[in-house]
Amino acid sequence: MDSKSPTLLVDSTPSSFYPTFSTQETNKVYTGVAPLKMNFFPSAWMKMKKPFPSMASFSHLMGFWVSTDGNGVYVLKDKVVIKHFDDELLDDNIHTIKIDDQDHVWLSTRKGINKIEKISNDYKVSKYNSYHGLPSDYVYDTYCYQDILYAATDEGLVKIDMKELDKQNFNIPPPVYIMNATMQYKSYRSELKLDTFTRFKSNENTLSFEYTGISYKSNGNISFEYRLMPVIRDWVTTTNDNITFNNLGSGEYSFEVKAINAIGIKSAKPAIYAFSIAKHFTATIWFYLICIALFVGILSWIIFRYLKNEKIKLGDKAENERVIAELKLKSLQAQMNPHFIFNSLNAIQQFINVENRKDANDYLARFAKLMRLYLEDQKINSSPSNRKWK
Repeated sequence: MDSKSPTLLVDSTPSSFYPTFSTQETNKVYTGVAPLKMNFFPSAWMKMKKPFPSMASFSHLMGFWVSTDGNGVYVLKDKVVIKHFDDELLDDNIHTIKIDDQDHVWLSTRKGINKIEKISNDYKVSKYNSYHGLPSDYVYDTYCYQDILYAATDEGLVKIDMKELDKQNFNIPPPVYIMNATMQYKSYRSELKLDTFTRFKSNENTLSFEYTGISYKSNGNISFEYRLMPVIRDWVTTTNDNITFNNLGSGEYSFEVKAINAIGIKSAKPAIYAFSIAKHFTATIWFYLICIALFVGILSWIIFRYLKNEKIKLGDKAENERVIAELKLKSLQAQMNPHFIFNSLNAIQQFINVENRKDANDYLARFAKLMRLYLEDQKINSSPSNRKWK
């Protein structure tokens, strides 16, 4: 075999668990068994996450590459892991790994083909699947020489000119459309106009959206990402073409959705539906104003009733005092009869006759004061209870 010809490897080991790899040098094809893998790079293998090697390949430029069943691809140099590919790949279960005549690494997976190129000190990962013309995404094996790729899929063997394929523009963003928006309240459903800003009542807070993306080459393999501003700010990826939001609170919302085609190209602009949900009546300013007015009204009524009751109490007290005064006056009037006056003057006369001037003067002064007060009360009809009787 010519030293420049690539080695086409056919794995003939008992199980894909044992790594098999080849070099681009003639007569150097290696196949390993379970004990052998530890002898090759024991320290590096222990650093791999759940390492289940399926195949391996080597070139002087690209180094030693190991594919795994379930954990992507590892790149080793001097028995040390220098690079791990996982999320960048179409799938982390690798069927085969090959290095072509241009030192490009080809990975066969159940979701398509990955091509890895080394550019300076970095790596470029390309993806190819049914979107690029493969009859199926499930690829068993690949072989590439002078930019001609042979891919064995579950739908047959295909030959692809990679130079011609790379000339095509597959990075066209898929357009996305919101096909239908529905508001549901109890058993009532209403389809909404998509080109207008819609205002909903507080109880109309369950909305459903149906959307679609257009990408003919994706063969229906389209996913979506959406967000509902401002409550869901991060994009959420889904394969469903519909979404329902339940029990939304009051506020203004913007539903945004993008389509993602089979190779991960997203829509250039999202489809947007804007709407708002009104506050519940108990959360509006009018409700607060009504509550304040009711509170002030009730408080005013309580104060009014209190003052009125106090006024009634004062009126009753004044009326009682007036009645008492009248009764006292009547009692005094009853006492100031002619018999009382005669007895009083007779007593004064008695003090005078016995020449008890001191008692006579004192008794006469008291009688005179009593008569003066009585005559004044009679004149102005005032209460004698406010005076001091001595």
